[in-house]
Amino acid sequence: MVKKNVTISIDEEVWQLASKKLDNGRSGFIEDQLKRVIGLEDDHERELLKLISEKQDELNVLESKLCKVREKRLKKSKENNILDDAMVSINRIQERLGVVGVNQIKMIAKQNDVSFDVLYDNCVSSEMDLVNFMEAPGR
Repeated sequence: MVKKNVTISIDEEVWQLASKKLDNGRSGFIEDQLKRVIGLEDDHERELLKLISEKQDELNVLESKLCKVREKRLKKSKENNILDDAMVSINRIQERLGVVGVNQIKMIAKQNDVSFDVLYDNCVSSEMDLVNFMEAPGR
């Protein structure tokens, strides 16, 4: 804020008495009084309330981001649990028969609501013996 030098006339005795009582200086006091007259006396309070509002908005955005991160983590955890459950079934087939059919992977993926591609890639990375078609055991 730019300050302007002004000249005012004040009774000398009043000026001397004011000098002794004003801690923050006469210019500051006069400026505060002028702000009060024109309705700006609570500018500092308004600025603080505005700053609090801005910080609260920032906090709300950060809390929203935190919720999204937690939701993603929970979703990934659930997906991993479901994938692990599906892999248990596939591992059993592998142990019993020595191979797993891609058709069985599709069926297990559908039953467990898991992406076929993710389940298939997991089988490949586990170095399972895969064949295109395998009949269900016991049929």
